[in-house]
Amino acid sequence: MNRPLYESAQDLRNEHEVIERVSLHLNADYKKLPISYKLDFAMHKMASGFVWFFCEVKVRTNPMNRYPTMMLNLDKVMAARDLSKHTGLDSYLIVQWTDKLATINFAEDFDVGFGGRRDRGDSQDVGLVAHFEISRFKVIGE
Repeated sequence: MNRPLYESAQDLRNEHEVIERVSLHLNADYKKLPISYKLDFAMHKMASGFVWFFCEVKVRTNPMNRYPTMMLNLDKVMAARDLSKHTGLDSYLIVQWTDKLATINFAEDFDVGFGGRRDRGDSQDVGLVAHFEISRFKVIGE
């Protein structure tokens, strides 16, 4: 049985607003990836059309430094690293907090713990998570 998708129309709008800003900042274009890749976008230079890097976009409702780490499902990190391994291209996590836009390469070190959402009553929302240190993110905008 397939798990439900919890991504709302507003979540998708927020994600697209962020990727638009990033693409303008980098003078690049993007393509939405099929869900099977587990990451959101492939970025490419407009002139060549070849993929430059892959990325996952998250939008948070708190300031960047509220917590010491950014928590993400470990399966997402594993998928990003696997995609990078097989293509030779980097994969990045791009996060829009309420006060900063920042990125980190999925190749960075992280700690593993248990965590996730408990507000939806879905037992599969809690599991292994990666904790990336906030201090290792590179701020690219407000």
